[in-house]
Amino acid sequence: MVDQFSSYDVSIFREAICYYDRDGDGKLNLNEVSKAVQSLGCNFSIEDFPEGKEPLDLEAFLGVVREKSIAKRSEELGRAFRLFDRNQSGMIYVGELRHLLTSIGEKLTGAEFDSWIDQEKECDSSGCASFEFLINKLTRHG
Repeated sequence: MVDQFSSYDVSIFREAICYYDRDGDGKLNLNEVSKAVQSLGCNFSIEDFPEGKEPLDLEAFLGVVREKSIAKRSEELGRAFRLFDRNQSGMIYVGELRHLLTSIGEKLTGAEFDSWIDQEKECDSSGCASFEFLINKLTRHG
């Protein structure tokens, strides 16, 4: 799990755990977790941490942070994809997505897009892919 974060991020999380770890055991109880989460500016609450799984070590803490980050990104991506869902089918035309990702913002090359999504295998017969598929691909593998 630790390797899924940058070394800088891990050092920030480790520092927060060390700072709020009052008994020095390398783990946080839920009260300490609450303080650490607030100090890091995380956008979730103590209820998001697994009940009965305390105290949390760095690995468990990072797991919750990662899952909450994925949930937030998934929600944001869903809102963005809905802007292009003219008939509210939960699908987006991959040609349109390719155009957007290769021409706006931090542009992908056509080859990068083609290596990211295999239109032959991952799209339906009309050239569309589901939001669910794309969001999963972007958040879990991207």
